[in-house]
Amino acid sequence: MESQEIAISKHTFFEYFEMSSRYEYHELYFSLEKYLHSVPFLTHILNDLICIDTFSSSSDLQNSSSGKSGKENERNNENEKENEKKEEMIAKHLEESIQSGLLRKMKYSRLYRILSSPSLFIENHHLLYDFILSLFDDFQKYNEKGKENEKSILQSFVTFLNYEEMNDEEILKLISHPLFCECYQPKHSTTMIYKLLKQQQSNEILLSTHETRFQELEQKYEEQLSKFETINKQTSHQIINEIEKQIHQQEQEIKEKLSNFEKLFLKHQTEIQNEIETKINSKFSENSKQMKNDYFDSLRQEINSIKLKLNLKYSECQYKNEPFEGIISELTKQTGRNVYESGLVDITGNRNEYYGSFSSLVNYSDERITYLSKDEKNSYLCFDFKNHQISLSHYSIKISSGRYHLRSWKIEGSNDGYYWKELDSHSNDQTLYLECQIHTFEIKHRNQQNSRYRFIRLTQTGLSSYGNNQFALTHIEFFGELY
Repeated sequence: MESQEIAISKHTFFEYFEMSSRYEYHELYFSLEKYLHSVPFLTHILNDLICIDTFSSSSDLQNSSSGKSGKENERNNENEKENEKKEEMIAKHLEESIQSGLLRKMKYSRLYRILSSPSLFIENHHLLYDFILSLFDDFQKYNEKGKENEKSILQSFVTFLNYEEMNDEEILKLISHPLFCECYQPKHSTTMIYKLLKQQQSNEILLSTHETRFQELEQKYEEQLSKFETINKQTSHQIINEIEKQIHQQEQEIKEKLSNFEKLFLKHQTEIQNEIETKINSKFSENSKQMKNDYFDSLRQEINSIKLKLNLKYSECQYKNEPFEGIISELTKQTGRNVYESGLVDITGNRNEYYGSFSSLVNYSDERITYLSKDEKNSYLCFDFKNHQISLSHYSIKISSGRYHLRSWKIEGSNDGYYWKELDSHSNDQTLYLECQIHTFEIKHRNQQNSRYRFIRLTQTGLSSYGNNQFALTHIEFFGELY
């Protein structure tokens, strides 16, 4: 018999497949079987079995009520064999079937045959786990009562899972599910129980070790605490006795000093009164104007003497053609140290951390270091005289040997660091143009010279000689009066 071409579609494929087997047309049978293993009609196979499951209930009822003929039984057997082959194909390609989403629509009895098939192949155990858990959730969601047989079949699906392929989270989720039944266990449950028992024994040993260690530490802690309390009591008693002794000594010293001070003050007061009375009596006959002048001069001297005794510091540091012998220089002489390093004057600003320092600005004996600001708009230097105030009449600036000379800037004063009064300003001033140049600027308005300020701030208001927002200084000094 000569072979002819046959047109096969997904609707006639299994019909030809069954006929080639029945009539032993081996060439066609093996070709169709090879093609079938490439899973071209997997979706069609799934839909066919779903349709069979859908109408199986009604067909079963009719068949039970009427007898079957021999041909019908033979046809049913052939259909069953064809369905078994389809189930075998699904078992071989279970992952693709699960991913299609159609497998969830099959009857549980057919799914059980597929999952128990010797041809079952699946690499991704987590996919099978998620599929079975989704069936559990669906059954629970739709609350299918009166289907105890279906429920029992569904619960048995757990036996197709493997404990060794599941992580702790998956195991906990499975055994916590309401449909999980202890009579159906995944594979290797004995191994899992052994591991859990072994882990429990290990945990009990570890817990016992920790309890023993904790008791030892607790005992040591109590011993150390007892020692500490004993030492603390002894030390506290000694410290209290020493403090009381020192307080008593200091009280005696203070009483003696107060007594001596009162005696000296009374003596000095008596001397001043006697001196004033003597001067008044001796000058009484002289011109009244001269007597008044002498009297007020004497009073000024006494006031200045009292100021000195009360340690009120006052210095007048006016500019006398020496650009760096002003207020900063005077404070340096009084302390014997750099005013910034000693903390007498605080200096802040947006300093470039790689060049110069704040202390170098007021160290007039060191010419090697130059202060440089950052390249930021409104770069500034601020001097905080803390316990002092100054009234500013002049200020001196020495520029560096390099670039970044001031062109536009302003000098301001403040007593709280928030409200600032402008004392002097310059715009595009070309005065500072030579390397290492020194120049002294005057505060031109007299009323501004008389105002006292705790803070003095220099702010650059335009670009420097280099064309950016950086400025460089070697030294700066202030002149006027120090309070």
